[in-house]
Amino acid sequence: ILISPFVFLAIFFAGIEDSAFLSLFPAFMINDFFSDKQIGVYIFIGGIFGVLCQPFVGALSDNFNKRLIVFLLLLAHITWLILLKVSNSNEIIIIVALMISGFASTSLYTVTLAYLGERINVSDIAFATSLFIIIYEIGEYLGPIIVGFNMNIFGNNGFTNTLLSFAFFSIIFGIIRSLFYRK
Repeated sequence: ILISPFVFLAIFFAGIEDSAFLSLFPAFMINDFFSDKQIGVYIFIGGIFGVLCQPFVGALSDNFNKRLIVFLLLLAHITWLILLKVSNSNEIIIIVALMISGFASTSLYTVTLAYLGERINVSDIAFATSLFIIIYEIGEYLGPIIVGFNMNIFGNNGFTNTLLSFAFFSIIFGIIRSLFYRK
């Protein structure tokens, strides 16, 4: 974790966002009076778009700075959450937001894992990968608890604001870490 704290924080956020999205996005949409069928289609569109983008993300991360790509993916998370927040139940805006979400969620896992692989010795790869997955799974476990608690208090704003807070914190931490990072 000390070798690459930004990677581990970003993957912790990815775990929170992934599990909170899959478990609580339907409740978010039901609160806006969408049907189960619509919600299923929206989740499918976002997920399939994310999967289809992975070859391009892989090529991009092979040729560009992975740290910068992680920042851009965190900004994409902020973008989709803001779009969802201001969508006012507009289906086109929701679909665009979910396509960004699918792309950003799937890609954040892929790029942070590749970035971690650059940062560690080959002899430590098994341990680092295991720790990476453990941190992700802790985020997966805590995501629905934290976001669900805030949804109980603040309604749909609890969903978007909680995830936005984690994304902003990850970006701010990454910027601070970049300023003090020495090779």
